[in-house]
Amino acid sequence: MKRDTFLQFAEKIRSFGFSVFVSNLANPGVAANYGIFTDGRNIGRFYEDEFNRESVSLTTVHKAGPCGTGFGIKGNVTLEHLSLELLKKCFVLAPAWFGSSYNGVNGVEKYVDIEDWKNTFPFSNLYVPYEP
Repeated sequence: MKRDTFLQFAEKIRSFGFSVFVSNLANPGVAANYGIFTDGRNIGRFYEDEFNRESVSLTTVHKAGPCGTGFGIKGNVTLEHLSLELLKKCFVLAPAWFGSSYNGVNGVEKYVDIEDWKNTFPFSNLYVPYEP
């Protein structure tokens, strides 16, 4: 995905009232287009879809643990189909498909808010605020 295409997604997400942080490609540790969005408390993730380079995948965000750092919500989301309703689905503790298996939702710990994410996510320094 070209960076300008990815930033169009960041801009549309910002237009829904969210703060958006995107991967800083100037940092040698960053090789792809990743971003997070937040309402200050809840956090979701978007990144270039690996199968359709003109779309993004959306996930939840939680602290690293036995279930990784987030659950997939929807892949292959085009700019046209990106919506406030779909973005808000990324704020759940765990999606319905997760059920109660794998230690249930008790094995998942959400960040308290965006400041908690900034202070405890080991790679938060690889993201910068999106500025159009």
